[in-house]
Amino acid sequence: MQSAATSAVVAESDLVFDGDWCLIDHDPLTGKQVWALDEGGKLRIREVMPVDEILAENAALQVENLNRPFGDMALVARVPMHIWSNRLAPAIVQQDRAYLSRWLNDSNHARFRTRAGRI
Repeated sequence: MQSAATSAVVAESDLVFDGDWCLIDHDPLTGKQVWALDEGGKLRIREVMPVDEILAENAALQVENLNRPFGDMALVARVPMHIWSNRLAPAIVQQDRAYLSRWLNDSNHARFRTRAGRI
């Protein structure tokens, strides 16, 4: 009986390297890249998610919203999904509004904001 599993052999010339890191996955839709590094039998994985586009759009929205008043349902931030799921989603589930406000008002996260002011 034959197995339904298949394997692929990749020629070394087809591999993409960044120094010693080897690209093992790329999602063309999101731009996410997964890189691997062999450290003497231990495999280190690095995930890279591009955020330049969303940060540029957020900066443009900050300028556009400069003199607009806050109101209910005003867009105040846009956060990439990988950061949202790791940093903000747990606080949303726990209804931890204080954490969300602290995180969004933190100057380290200012580039995710689409409006000036504090939340």
